[in-house]
Amino acid sequence: APAAFVDARPNILAKGHPLAAVEGSVEVVFSPAACCFLTKMNTESESESSAAVRLFEEASLAEMRRTFDEQAGVVRRSSSEDTSHLLGPDEAELLFCLALLEKTVHDYRDSVSYLESLLRHQLDAAIGKELTADAFDDYALYHDRLLFRADFRPAPFSYAVRRDATSFPDGTVAIVSKGTKKKKDPIRTFARDATAATALGAPFKFAIGAATVVTFDGPRYAHAYVARTFGGGNPGAPGAGAHAPPPPRGVPLPPQGAAP
Repeated sequence: APAAFVDARPNILAKGHPLAAVEGSVEVVFSPAACCFLTKMNTESESESSAAVRLFEEASLAEMRRTFDEQAGVVRRSSSEDTSHLLGPDEAELLFCLALLEKTVHDYRDSVSYLESLLRHQLDAAIGKELTADAFDDYALYHDRLLFRADFRPAPFSYAVRRDATSFPDGTVAIVSKGTKKKKDPIRTFARDATAATALGAPFKFAIGAATVVTFDGPRYAHAYVARTFGGGNPGAPGAGAHAPPPPRGVPLPPQGAAP
């Protein structure tokens, strides 16, 4: 029954029902939500400003109560004049209150949206550009330099891969961020040597297939990554990146006069 009543409301108002006066009465009622955020009191002290704001709020609520009582009476009288319809004065006043509540919510939302837009334009004008997630990452990188010492500062997750400690690196392996930058930079992580804490330095094994198990030994490090967000968005999952040096473009020849 309530759903049917709500669905029938537009049809009732469109057919010239006496309750159509509800819409007009709602527009007449003073709405403090539409202007309470736009109040600016030019006073010398903070106490005077607070008192002025309180006076404005009390006056606004008093004006809303006055216009509400006046228009509620108009709606009740208009619904009482026509007895051929099912809805009486009580139902008409209830519909009037619900429509006024809906309008108040819309006015409040529009006021907040206006203030947010105003502050955004002022911030853009002060900074000179629109801030993005990449700009926030640059700020966080600068902040890390001030907050942490060099030994504890997050470092790029990019490491050389080589056959042994004396060989030249065969390439690099990294975890890169999936930001909007054209160049995918490695993520920055906190690192801690965890060799002694992982089974007393026993070899580490993991399966990469049904019949293939990889075993490796040596130093082990635990990494922690802080995924920052900006603008309410979700942090993108980082991806793996690998790089190998380009092959030589020529064949080295011995110097002239040297024995082959």
